[in-house]
Amino acid sequence: MSDVALSFGSVFVAEMGDKTQLVVLSVAARVQLARLVAVLVLAIVVLQTVSVTVGAAASALLPVDAVAVAAGLMFIGFGLWTWRSGAAGGGDADQVDGPPRQRSLVAVGLAFFGAELGDKTMLTTAALAADRGAGPVWLGSFAAMVAALGVAVVAGRTLLRRLSPRTVDIVSGTVFVTVGVFTLSALLMG
Repeated sequence: MSDVALSFGSVFVAEMGDKTQLVVLSVAARVQLARLVAVLVLAIVVLQTVSVTVGAAASALLPVDAVAVAAGLMFIGFGLWTWRSGAAGGGDADQVDGPPRQRSLVAVGLAFFGAELGDKTMLTTAALAADRGAGPVWLGSFAAMVAALGVAVVAGRTLLRRLSPRTVDIVSGTVFVTVGVFTLSALLMG
């Protein structure tokens, strides 16, 4: 699997049902779509650049094997965190109190940016960049964020009516644990 595809898949699944996706879903009907997309793409560029830079810096400062072990363990941890938050009914979807009160696009962009900082998607991107390299991970994670937010704008309401948050958590957690196990197995076999 290419690094771009792995990044895309990991980040896309992580973003499904996430609080930032729900922020976008809640404001998409009330804000001009073209402007909303422009603000979100700008926020995604900044977020993914920060995430990839942190991950790439870690890989430059730490031995390759240490980065691979840390990345694998982080993915397994994200999977367990996702399963646990879903089982407790406290996943990211529950953390959104509603749409931002201000209608300005700057407020929407800042809400999105703030909701994503330190989130599992950002941490996933940093871990992938540390393990797989900055360029392909940035490209894959950027495309995944745009695609995931496109789902929120176009079909999110329908998906959330048909799939329980628990189902989304189970699938997301399984993907994270699988990527973590694959990363650790590749290190042991390699």
